[in-house]
Amino acid sequence: MGASTHAKGRATGAFEHMAHTAGGNLICQVAHHSISAAISNDDVFQMIKVPKGAVIVGGWIALDSSSTGTFTVGDGAATNRHLGTASVSLSNTIHHFGGNVLGITTGMGHKYSAEDTIDVKFSAVGSSGSSLDWTLCVFYLMESTGATGGAVV
Repeated sequence: MGASTHAKGRATGAFEHMAHTAGGNLICQVAHHSISAAISNDDVFQMIKVPKGAVIVGGWIALDSSSTGTFTVGDGAATNRHLGTASVSLSNTIHHFGGNVLGITTGMGHKYSAEDTIDVKFSAVGSSGSSLDWTLCVFYLMESTGATGGAVV
């Protein structure tokens, strides 16, 4: 089976309309997905839809697997924008993205100029009969649309 893209979780839903006063408010989206089949190398799972104007301020991904491998968290333009190559282990693991103690700000502050999805791209994970569960959480600010005190971008 070749690599493919799968729209999952909140990547398939419509945006809820927010009043103009939503500018500057922190928005959190969480999506979970489970799979119990082998994942092809470079499979992409579109997990969370982000609107035009969203400014990413952080997030995390938690995984539980019966196999090992690697993955990245990004979007359609950069598959590793938010989290570079990280490892899936045989137990529960969590990886944070955004600013860290070393001052690395992978994807932190990235402003989306068009609607996109936050994606998880797996490499060499799983084999027949393996299982993989993951939960992705993304925090972002929305640019103000006329209200005072909007997002700092």
